[in-house]
Amino acid sequence: MTNLFLGYLPQTIQDLSLLLSSQVSRFQYNCIVTDLDLIEGPFTKTKNLEKSESFCNYIIGLTSENSTNNLKTLFSELEFANFLGIHHVILRSPSFCNYDQEFEESYVKPLLGNFDTKEQNQKSNEINVEKKEEEKEEEKEKEKQKEKEQKEFVNYARNIAKMFAKFTALNISLSVPIEDQRSWEFWLMVKSFSDSPLLLRLNLVLSDTLPKRKLTELWKSCKPQYITLAISSFVTNKKGFSILPKQFSSLIDEFIQEGCGIIIECENEVEDYQLQQLKQKQKQKQKQETKQINLNLNKIISQTNSIQNNGEENNNTLNYLNNDEDENYSDQFGNFSESLNKVLYLRHLGNKLPKISKFKKSLQEFSDVLQDPLQPLQNNLSSYIYSVFEKDITKYEVYEKAIYLALIDLSKKRNENKNEQKNENDNENENVKNNDQPINVAIAGAGRGPIVKRAIKASMKSNIQINLYAIEKNPSALMVLRSIIWENNQDVTVIAGDMRNLQIDIKFDLIISELLGSFGDNELSPECLDGVQLACLKPNGIMIPQSYSSYLAPVSSFGTWIALKQYSKSNGKNDDQKMKNCLESSYVVRFGCPLLIGNIKKCFVFNHPQDSSILRNNFQSNNHNQRFLKINWIAKQDSVCHGLAGYFTTQLYRDVQLSIHPESHTQKMASWFPLYFPFSQPIKIKKGQIIEIYIWRIGNKKQGGVWYEWTMTKPLQLHIHNPNGRASKIGL
Repeated sequence: MTNLFLGYLPQTIQDLSLLLSSQVSRFQYNCIVTDLDLIEGPFTKTKNLEKSESFCNYIIGLTSENSTNNLKTLFSELEFANFLGIHHVILRSPSFCNYDQEFEESYVKPLLGNFDTKEQNQKSNEINVEKKEEEKEEEKEKEKQKEKEQKEFVNYARNIAKMFAKFTALNISLSVPIEDQRSWEFWLMVKSFSDSPLLLRLNLVLSDTLPKRKLTELWKSCKPQYITLAISSFVTNKKGFSILPKQFSSLIDEFIQEGCGIIIECENEVEDYQLQQLKQKQKQKQKQETKQINLNLNKIISQTNSIQNNGEENNNTLNYLNNDEDENYSDQFGNFSESLNKVLYLRHLGNKLPKISKFKKSLQEFSDVLQDPLQPLQNNLSSYIYSVFEKDITKYEVYEKAIYLALIDLSKKRNENKNEQKNENDNENENVKNNDQPINVAIAGAGRGPIVKRAIKASMKSNIQINLYAIEKNPSALMVLRSIIWENNQDVTVIAGDMRNLQIDIKFDLIISELLGSFGDNELSPECLDGVQLACLKPNGIMIPQSYSSYLAPVSSFGTWIALKQYSKSNGKNDDQKMKNCLESSYVVRFGCPLLIGNIKKCFVFNHPQDSSILRNNFQSNNHNQRFLKINWIAKQDSVCHGLAGYFTTQLYRDVQLSIHPESHTQKMASWFPLYFPFSQPIKIKKGQIIEIYIWRIGNKKQGGVWYEWTMTKPLQLHIHNPNGRASKIGL
């Protein structure tokens, strides 16, 4: 069952007074959303003043219709809400946010078609000249009106932003129609004008018009706090109860699953309530009358002895008069008011939604939470981080499958070589003995040993003997690893040291690592595996993973952007450069409601093992691992670009893959979230525009590490983010 937050929007002061009375609990709402001008009456009464503090805990103020075009009225209403201690206020949208088809369309349209004859063409040309002159005048008037509306549009957004800055103690939501593209423009403008856009929330109003799908996705990326169901969004079913049309209910389901609260606009609550009270009184009165009739009948029956079988008749009469079945309502919601019927209906919708699995619940707490990428070479990981990764059973099951296939192939190669040697060499027994030696397997970066266990399982499953080595540089992890190996009586050789600088005589047939990051190479897997390959991989050895590719897409995610701005403010207090650095660093993040503005495109690719000659010539400079790429997208829809979303896929061995690419994500795998490359400012994007970015992967040990640089050149030229790794580097 999904937790459903419901609010009620009363229409009259009588409704509000009723809801503020002791009867409020019967309506099953989480809050009351009410016009601030309605509050004045009930709240200023002496008897309610003492209760106002508790009332304000579940009241959301709604600015009046008069305040939409009158800033003085808006200011006084916000002042009053602040005075009462109301913590949350919803601002009504201005009238020009309503959908206007003419505003979206061009003003000049062709009036006449082509004619066949010259005379008709001449006449049509004369008519067109006259029409064009009239049309020009109309066009000028419309342009003036359009300019006037645009000025009002901008000025109102500016004034709202200024007003918002004066009431930072209030949680303010801006209410806009969901079906209108201009509403999104207005919402975006207010946020961009505001000094404190992080605290401005969004309330969407759904009437009788369903928004287009792309606009819905756009709104979802804005993370609305509430969606208000207007009276017109409900229809009446055959039984006479209010429900939402199927397409509307599907839309509401989507927003509920994203944690959006629902506000119901209802009317005639007092009338409904009073009607039910009247019915109850009539029912009680009828029961009393029936009881009195029964008493009178009993007296008559006791005095009459001439009627035979009077007891049976008496019982039948009493049973008939006591029958209350005709008083019952035919429907299960018959005793409830119209608004409560809607509440029950919406709660029913919430109950019908699929249950959130434990796996998804465990991920929800990470939505839009920024995390610095791990630095496994520079820092030793904690036991907690190891334990988090080890819980991802799916990943290690896939690794086990890859190891199993690699052992099978290595064994086949050995058998093939053995058969060739039998034909070429007379001393077969010696060669057979050499070829029957176990396969040397190394776990590079073994940690606390999760892949060690999987390698042992793969060996047992394939019935292929292995010599297993676990390489680890973290002293604390080594202690745990040795203890686990001893407790399980496992035949594993532990090698303490950095895999890049090993000086050992052993050569390995198979080297396995799990050094991949959210962007594939962002935890320096290429640099680490280059070192261990040069040091101890056999010429025809296998490495797992064999390859990995990174991917990028321009992303709109208001929740992530807000989290980033808050993070930059908290970490860069009184230091402008620190704040800038926060906006130029990459982050691991689970996007809450991302909107990918363009298709996901491949970025960098790395393969292992690498060509030995290239590796030896470039090992110190690391030139072979540096990358540079330009990527273009065509924007799929109007949006705001907050940066780039990075993903990766990896081919562990043969066709065994792991992926966090949205289109091929490995099911029930949670080891990696996407990598976020933010832009220092949100960029407004129009549908069809070309988005062009450049991205670099640069660095080596002499330069202190490896880092990414990125920029946008279209539709807006931005500065290069993280030049020379000034904001973030991955330490070597």
